[in-house]
Amino acid sequence: MNYNPDCPAWGNLTWPKVEEFNLANGELVDVSHLLRQARAGFEAVVMDEANRVFGQKAAVLDGIIVGGGGAELLLKELKQRYPNAISSDEPRMMVAEGFCRLGLLSLLQS
Repeated sequence: MNYNPDCPAWGNLTWPKVEEFNLANGELVDVSHLLRQARAGFEAVVMDEANRVFGQKAAVLDGIIVGGGGAELLLKELKQRYPNAISSDEPRMMVAEGFCRLGLLSLLQS
């Protein structure tokens, strides 16, 4: 995803180095220690849930699609455990696309 300074959703983040937060006065604050803590907890929850859902079945799947806002954070770790894990250039939109496809499939089946 490319940085767009005109997009309000980007706020005061300095992209791509999100370890620093740019305050309104221009001062950069190092928040890497907070990111490491948050990521460790998030990673543990996702890995536990992936193991519960996929378990030994992961090896026989064609692929595991990783999507959502945290996909970029965890794709590397998920690929270590599940080599068939994939994502896209726009992982945040993959969840919406999946629901769209599910809706279209249900319409076709009715």
